[in-house]
Amino acid sequence: MGLPEELGTATLIGSFVDSEGEPDPGWLTLSPNTPWLRWERSPAGLGLDRKSVLYPVNIDADGEPTAEVVPLLIELMATDNAGVAPSGWNWRADLRLKNRRQTIHFFAPTGAVLDLATILSTVPAEGRENVVRTVGGIAPDVDGDVDISAIPGEPGPPGPQGPAGPTGATGSAGAQGPAGATGATGAAGSQGPPGNDGAPGAQGPAGATGAAGADGTVLGFTDTGPFFGTFGALAGVSGAWTVCPAAWRSLPVAAVAGNVLEWLTEVILGVGTATADAEFDLAAINNTDPLVPVILRCLSSGTNTPLANGFGGFYCWQNNARRLPGSRWRVQAGDVVGGTVTLALLFRSAGSGLAIGHASAYPSRVTVANLGTPRV
Repeated sequence: MGLPEELGTATLIGSFVDSEGEPDPGWLTLSPNTPWLRWERSPAGLGLDRKSVLYPVNIDADGEPTAEVVPLLIELMATDNAGVAPSGWNWRADLRLKNRRQTIHFFAPTGAVLDLATILSTVPAEGRENVVRTVGGIAPDVDGDVDISAIPGEPGPPGPQGPAGPTGATGSAGAQGPAGATGATGAAGSQGPPGNDGAPGAQGPAGATGAAGADGTVLGFTDTGPFFGTFGALAGVSGAWTVCPAAWRSLPVAAVAGNVLEWLTEVILGVGTATADAEFDLAAINNTDPLVPVILRCLSSGTNTPLANGFGGFYCWQNNARRLPGSRWRVQAGDVVGGTVTLALLFRSAGSGLAIGHASAYPSRVTVANLGTPRV
């Protein structure tokens, strides 16, 4: 477990090299010299972790000796912390390097910076003895000496190679024997009759049935039904974009993102004698409150704000009457309100006196069909 922040600490440093000044690799083990430690200032009495911790000395993350000396930098719990029992304990350091083996105990006062290499230099290092068993099968005497005079020396180098013997004379070639007679050519064999046809092979397994194709039925359809009425655009080139009256808005049609909707309004745009041009756009709206419809996304811009002149295909000029063209709308997630989509005209005018709707008593109607999601 981690130590409480209130406990004092000391810092242990040190660099270790061999007699040639090169990094001396190995390991350092630090452990308290007591079987238990307890901090009595904790309300419940906190047991402190006293496990031995192994630290690499001039050893990299792969366990290989480093090319350069890597100094130690270890934060230890101070041995003079008040309230830590038992008192008077100290740290044990076991150093096991390639060229050095030492074990010492030391105190670590709060805030002290201790150089382990300096501390160890004041304590004689343990000797590393290599016991000689035998040399060439001869054991040492009581003084540890081995008499090697009776041991045979190593064999000398091989002697020079003698000269090669004379080359023997080459024998004469033997006489060639007469050629044998040529055998007569045998008569050609007659061709055998053709073989019978083999039996027909077994019929292969039937292929898997293909998946049924999607039927062509429309996924959804709404229809306002025939109605009568006109509405007028706002006057002036700076007139605000306005959502058409509720009667001209489509009824909600069930849809999800990716569906394609086909929108068609049978409104007849009758401008009459007005001195105005009309600009239009198509939008998905939140029609939860028909008195305060909210624009979600426009056909012209793809955002909730139309382009300056709306959607070009819907433009209508003064003294002209025509049927407004329909459009296809690919549903996005932000168009869907409660599982449905509602489409409506947006309009504005550059003049006044514009009447939009029907000519004479011709009725209008708004329809929306959900054609589904294209396969590609």
